[in-house]
Amino acid sequence: GGGGGGVGGGRGAAARGKGNAALILGQCGAGKTCLFYRLAHDTFPDTISSLEPQDRTGPLKLEEDGTGAPRRMLDFPGHARLRPQLIEGLQAAGCVVFVLDATNHDPAVLRELADLMYDVFAECIRINIEPPVLVACNKSDLPGAASPDALRKKLAKELDGIKTTRHTLDTEGDDAAEIVLGTDDSPFDFDVDAGCPVSFASVSALKGGADVDAVVEHIAASLSS
Repeated sequence: GGGGGGVGGGRGAAARGKGNAALILGQCGAGKTCLFYRLAHDTFPDTISSLEPQDRTGPLKLEEDGTGAPRRMLDFPGHARLRPQLIEGLQAAGCVVFVLDATNHDPAVLRELADLMYDVFAECIRINIEPPVLVACNKSDLPGAASPDALRKKLAKELDGIKTTRHTLDTEGDDAAEIVLGTDDSPFDFDVDAGCPVSFASVSALKGGADVDAVVEHIAASLSS
């Protein structure tokens, strides 16, 4: 996964992630709930649309073949109207997994995910936590899937646009102090501006096995410490 080392220093004594859960976020159709089932049970359901947050604690079937420590996973619906509940989810988070569809090249979809990311990073800064974040580029086994590096660059560009818009809105006078990421004069950089260590990896919830190792390792490392 992309360099997540040495990030988030200099912000004082922020807890890495106050909670004990892996918070799984992403848009509808990205394979988020399928990844949840793959990690928990090593199954791949035919069709699911999770409208309610799913909260499960138990060993991951894909970690030490289900004999590992119990892990708490929160599968959070991708609907924007549920954003207030997202704050509760973040307060429970020991780490975050963003699931995106690496084969979906629709700019509006990427922008929507970047918007959610921005809210997550800003909220983490506001409540003073630094949960490690993995961006799981799902469906990476399919033709036309973008690489994690390409997606990192595209998302940074989208986040930079959102940052610029929100900086402008912020300076137009609003009493509610909005957390603004980054600085006006330099482009958004995950390593500097996210406030959390962020890494990217190729995954395939459909194939499972080694194709989701990056997510299993991220959850195990983040929640064991």
